[in-house]
Amino acid sequence: MGKRARASKNQPNIEFMVEGHTDNVPFRKKGDLLDNWDLSVKRATTIARLLHTEYGLDPAHITAAGRGEFQPVADNDTK
Repeated sequence: MGKRARASKNQPNIEFMVEGHTDNVPFRKKGDLLDNWDLSVKRATTIARLLHTEYGLDPAHITAAGRGEFQPVADNDTK
């Protein structure tokens, strides 16, 4: 993450989106999280917040989005 953050910081006018994903295994409600969609949004906002607080990126140029189980990045062939 640091390498990409430094590259983005060198181009301060670039806007980008951090996407969170989950698998299709139902998330068991914990605290305020209701489902996989909530979990994916929380993952994205966690990374967006780190990019701001740890790497100094301008939060006005960061969008956090959650895809939940609706747009998987991999299948569930392994644990």
